[in-house]
Amino acid sequence: MNISLCQISPKLSRKNIQAHMEYIDKAVADNQEIVCFPELSLNGYNLQDAVRENFFDDLKELVNKSTDIDIVLGCVLKDKSKYYNSALYLSHGKIVHIHNKNILPNYGMFEEQRFFDAGDEVQTFDTKFGLSMMLICEDVWDKSILAQVRNSDVKNLFILSASPTRGFLSTGLEIEDKWDEIVKDISKNKRVIYINRVGFEDGLGFWGGSRIYEDTKLIKKLDLFEELYENISL
Repeated sequence: MNISLCQISPKLSRKNIQAHMEYIDKAVADNQEIVCFPELSLNGYNLQDAVRENFFDDLKELVNKSTDIDIVLGCVLKDKSKYYNSALYLSHGKIVHIHNKNILPNYGMFEEQRFFDAGDEVQTFDTKFGLSMMLICEDVWDKSILAQVRNSDVKNLFILSASPTRGFLSTGLEIEDKWDEIVKDISKNKRVIYINRVGFEDGLGFWGGSRIYEDTKLIKKLDLFEELYENISL
């Protein structure tokens, strides 16, 4: 697998589509096989009532781009009267798989239950890289979902995240330590691609630190707080 990690800083605007296009074109030029973006990469995180905007045309453009490269991204999806925080896997000009975030945080700085509907399942899907699964941020901390991941035969687990910065310690960032521990633990017998965003939105800062673990071994970690594009061969 030749993978591009796009640790980007999505904005609360319609301009994110251009950043996606540029990074996808770069990954194609670099002969990469798959390019990955973080949670709500197409929309920005703190959308509130803007979740009801129509992003379908932007998404269609990205689906068309997947004829050249597989794409993992995050966006708002509408299904009838419901709005989901979704992760999409695009390949061969099609939406291969959709995962709707199951666990919507609603404490402290988080208000996702006010604006999103919760998904109710986690499924595996086939890719040219083997059996795969996607989760979104808070999903990872749910015991039943974790048990499903550990008991599955997935080869690749994609975790899309918009994790805010919190817990500064003299030894580093507490939230990074927690994420590193869980990503490492669930990477037993599988590859885990954790892609977290950076930047600021309405006073929220996001720390990045995207990383790949394979069978509990750290393969690559991106720097904190920087917008980065990185190619990794696995």
